[in-house]
Amino acid sequence: MMLYFESGLVDEPGFSVEEEIVERKDAKTLWDMRTIQDTKTIHDTKMHQDAKTIQDTKMHQDTKTLRLRNLRIFWGSVAASILIVLSASILLMKSADPYAGSYIIRNGVRITDLNVIRPDLEATVQKALLQEQLMEQWLEVQFAQQMQEHNNRILDNIQDENIRREVEEIILTQD
Repeated sequence: MMLYFESGLVDEPGFSVEEEIVERKDAKTLWDMRTIQDTKTIHDTKMHQDAKTIQDTKMHQDTKTLRLRNLRIFWGSVAASILIVLSASILLMKSADPYAGSYIIRNGVRITDLNVIRPDLEATVQKALLQEQLMEQWLEVQFAQQMQEHNNRILDNIQDENIRREVEEIILTQD
């Protein structure tokens, strides 16, 4: 039986089967080592990619969870605002009549019928508004008089005629 190797036939001169086997073993060992190293590199790269994918997925899930939580808070706030507005409007509709619960006492008799007392209540409100306007006008007149007296005292205390005229001009421009 003839064995054929890359270096030739077994029966060729200068051929040593043992050397060929050792060379082949060394080559195979080198190949195996390189394959193992490549496999390890591929495996490490794959693990890194898997870890990055897991991390990206976790970040995506965290972002999604945060977004959902923010949406829940937003819509909860909207619902609460609507509830408050509706509650306030219902309360205002119930007490839309400003005279609800009012009464007057006439000749020692308490009258609570709004149809009977509404004209008296409205007349009282009109008198109060008129009194308020008169009081505001009176206060404006009083204030103007006090300011005039104050300005006169300031001007009376100034001896120099030129300075007095300048201060008087300043006072007049502020009014």
